[in-house]
Amino acid sequence: MISLIAFIKTTPTEVVPSPPIKPLNETLEILTKVNEFYDSAWSKLIFLLAGTFTLLSIIIPFIIQHFQNKSLKASEKELEGIINLKIFEAKEEIKNEMEEKLNSSLKLYEKKIESFKKGAKGHSLHLQANFQIEKKNYFQGLKDYARALECYIISNDKTNIKTSLLGISFCLDEISSEDLEALKRNYNIDILEELAKLESHEDFDFYIDLITEIKEKIFSK
Repeated sequence: MISLIAFIKTTPTEVVPSPPIKPLNETLEILTKVNEFYDSAWSKLIFLLAGTFTLLSIIIPFIIQHFQNKSLKASEKELEGIINLKIFEAKEEIKNEMEEKLNSSLKLYEKKIESFKKGAKGHSLHLQANFQIEKKNYFQGLKDYARALECYIISNDKTNIKTSLLGISFCLDEISSEDLEALKRNYNIDILEELAKLESHEDFDFYIDLITEIKEKIFSK
């Protein structure tokens, strides 16, 4: 026991030294630098973000405008295509309408020209028929009156249709049934066929008495 106590007394105790305490000024300096670092970093971050937002606010409108222009150009191109199609369709419609009117006008003029030509030919045949009657050549007179009647029907010459019917009726009094057959055989003239054309004529009532008279004379041959 004594030896233990003596050992404790004689054995030096090892003391662990504590870390040196830094002076207060040095600690404050560190804190100040840390604070300055964070302030600087925060300021830079704010500046960076502000710069980024500013840059984006400048760039984004250009990007939007670019796509809008691109879309607008596509729309303009599409619209231009539609307009061109409508113009083409309108041109074709006008062209077809003009061609239709032109063709209609040409047909009308052709009909008038044909009517004029037939009318002129009818007058010529009519004069020949009158000349034949003066010579008492009733067969030739009947032939020319029948041909003149055909021309007058086409030219719708109401007055001369009636005059030709009168001439035919007059000649029938002077010819035979053989003469009528000769007209069909040699000249392909059938008076009854010409009369049938008049039955569908708009002025049929104007000729009905003469037509009836001519038919009676032919059937009595």
